[in-house]
Amino acid sequence: MGASYGFDTDNFIYNVAASARSKFGTGSFYVRYFNPSPGATHLITSSSGVAETRSGWDNGAIYLVPNSEPAQSRLNGSNAMGVADANAFCAAIFSIYVNVGPLLLPSTNRVDVYLSLESATNLSNAYWTGWASVIDAYELGGGAPLYPGMYCNPGSPAKNCSTAIGYYCWSVWSSEPEPCAACGPFGSVGWNAENCFNVGSGAINTTLAWQMVEQNVCTSTCGRGSYPNVDADMTNPSYSEATHMFYLASRP
Repeated sequence: MGASYGFDTDNFIYNVAASARSKFGTGSFYVRYFNPSPGATHLITSSSGVAETRSGWDNGAIYLVPNSEPAQSRLNGSNAMGVADANAFCAAIFSIYVNVGPLLLPSTNRVDVYLSLESATNLSNAYWTGWASVIDAYELGGGAPLYPGMYCNPGSPAKNCSTAIGYYCWSVWSSEPEPCAACGPFGSVGWNAENCFNVGSGAINTTLAWQMVEQNVCTSTCGRGSYPNVDADMTNPSYSEATHMFYLASRP
């Protein structure tokens, strides 16, 4: 299969695609912020979805990954908070799916979607169970294709994917490490994402994506001031984006 490369951003794809492609090369996917993500500058919505995905297509990215970052204070909260945020996220995903005609589910009927957990944030079992159970059961396209995953720093002392969190986490998108060598063109570093660990069971091999370059990290090496808000990502070499992401069958 081999690794795939792409970008995550809270800006519009059409604002960052050309400069991101110039810096790193052509990416095959975009991770984008969906509601509820109050800190994001530009959410992808039904009104922006066609322009967003068209820009991705025109720049070689035919795959789309939904990500949500609720207010971090909520993530250590109740089951009801998790349920509410997951319902809002699913509604936002549905709005894009129905408004971007050529956006389709993969043949596996599995789309990994992510809850963003910053390094210092504690994730409660109650919130995660509420959030993940709603995602896991949500019906779209005649099935239940959404698989709950988590963006986090596996090595953080805060409660995250390395804690016994209750409901199953299908995929981890790791924020660490961030080697400055990765600031070069795609392929300049090999897969080295951190895995989650649970006491007694060792590494949990669920890390399927890696944010290897983050904005404002290694600024002198990356020249991060030369383009807008975009981070670079890599998938596990054993992971095919075609089987785990929404994809465009044609130009929107």
